[in-house]
Amino acid sequence: MTTSRGHDDLQRLLDLDDDLLLVQLADDVAAGVGPLDPDRKRRIAKAWLDAQEDRLRDAVCSDPRVSAARADGEALLIAAAIADLVAPLFGGPPAATVAVLLVRRGLDRLCG
Repeated sequence: MTTSRGHDDLQRLLDLDDDLLLVQLADDVAAGVGPLDPDRKRRIAKAWLDAQEDRLRDAVCSDPRVSAARADGEALLIAAAIADLVAPLFGGPPAATVAVLLVRRGLDRLCG
């Protein structure tokens, strides 16, 4: 379960714009690639998210914690539920960034 510190981290991420989130995600998932310009990082992050879509859908869409958080409508609670579910797949920092990006994209898009 996401801790108070985890909620603070998620809130900080929710306060960032999408471009910064994508750059951060690329830094997490393509760390060994070397220095890249921000535009390339954003493209890498978008491609990575697209490639993970099936795994994300399987982990997130039918989970009752996500359904309950969505019913509440609070972005922080939705992101926390998603981060808890995807952390085993991607690790802590990328999971939080992925969770916020999914909230921004809209779960209707992912879950149909």
